[in-house]
Amino acid sequence: MAKAFSKTKKVLVILLATVLTFVTACAPKGYTERIHTTFSSTMTYSAKVLGGNVKSALDEIDEMLDAVDKSVNIHRSDSLLTAFNNAKANERVEVDKHAYEMALVAKEAFLITDGAVNVSLGALSRAWGVDAEGVKKYVYGNEKIQSLPSVESCASLLAQADLSALTVTEEEGKYYLTKTNDALTLDFGGLAKGYCADKCKEIALKHGVTSALFQISGNIMLIGEYIEKGNARDWGVGVINPRQTPNTSGYVCGFYRSGNLSVVTSGDYERCYFYDYGDTSVRVNHIIDGRTGYPTGVKYDQSTKRYFIDATAVCSATIVGESSLWCDILSTTACVVGLERASEIISQKGYDALLFTADKKMKVVGEFTFAQSEKLYLTEYEQV
Repeated sequence: MAKAFSKTKKVLVILLATVLTFVTACAPKGYTERIHTTFSSTMTYSAKVLGGNVKSALDEIDEMLDAVDKSVNIHRSDSLLTAFNNAKANERVEVDKHAYEMALVAKEAFLITDGAVNVSLGALSRAWGVDAEGVKKYVYGNEKIQSLPSVESCASLLAQADLSALTVTEEEGKYYLTKTNDALTLDFGGLAKGYCADKCKEIALKHGVTSALFQISGNIMLIGEYIEKGNARDWGVGVINPRQTPNTSGYVCGFYRSGNLSVVTSGDYERCYFYDYGDTSVRVNHIIDGRTGYPTGVKYDQSTKRYFIDATAVCSATIVGESSLWCDILSTTACVVGLERASEIISQKGYDALLFTADKKMKVVGEFTFAQSEKLYLTEYEQV
C-alpha cells in the first residue's frame, strides 16, 4: 500500500483512469465510512464523511444512487434510458430529472467539442471490443479479438450516432427525450459517475458535512480539508504514470488541493488491449473519438491498410474543478481532441488540468502545488 507523502504527512489519493483508492498510513479516525456497488455492480461507491448529520447525508445519497440507477442504467431492462433506446423515431419518451440533466449536458459537450465527445457511440464500442462485454473478454479475459472494424463500418456506425438527432425538452415539470433516428441510442456511463459525485457533494453540504472524500469508480469528490487529530490539511493526489515500465515509478506526479472540488482522470492505459499485426501492434482503448469512430490515439494508414498509434496523442488527462460531471467530460475531451485544443477548452471552462502525451510531453493548465519528491515527480516527461 502506498503511504502518505512523507514530508508533509498528508493523505494520498492514488488516481487511476478508472479506479481510485483512498490511501492513508492509517484509517481516518472520526470519519464515517460507507462502501457499496451500484449500476449492476459496474460502479463502485465509497464515502468517508465527517461533520454534520452524517447518517442523513449518507442515507439520502444511497437513495439518490438508486434513483440514478433506475433512470440511466442501460444494463437494466426497466430503466428510463433503456426505454428511450428501444423507442422508435419521433416517439417521445418521458424520463426523470436525472436523465434530463445528463442529456442536456451531453448535448452541450457534443457541441463544444465539435462532436468529439458523444454519448451515442455504443455500437462503435462494441465493434472495437471495448464495450462492457468486450472488456471482459479482451482486456480482463484471455480471448484475442480476431480483427478490427473496417474504416467503412466505422463510418457507417458513426453516421447513426449523430447526437443532433436528440431533442431534450421540459414541459410542465415533466421531462422528455425524442430522437429523429431509430438507430440512435444513448449511454450515460461516462457521465453518471460525475453526475452522482456532484449530487454527493450537494447532499453532503445540505446536511452540514465539513470534510469528506467520495469516490465513484473513477471520480473523486472532495469536501473541505482532511482532518487528522483535529488538524486540517490539504488532500494529496497522486497521478499514476500512464506509461509505466519496470524502471519507472508508479506515479508521474503528486499535488495538493482542498475545497469542494472534484478530481478525475481519463487515459488510454486502462480498459485497453493490444491488437497484434505481427510486426507492430495497436493499443485499443475504451475512449472512442466521436469524429472518427476510432479509439483515441488510433489513426488509419490508407497505404498499408492498417491502424496505427499517434504518439502525440494525449494518453492521460487529470482534470480538477468544481463539477465532477464536467471533469468527466473534459478528461475525455482532452484524450480525444489533443493537447492544444484541450488546453483551450479546459481554460475556457475555468478548470485545471495535467495532460500527458504518449511521446512523454506534459502540459499544465492552471495552478498546481506539486509534491517535490523524486518518487512522485518524474523528470521523464518534458513540460511544454
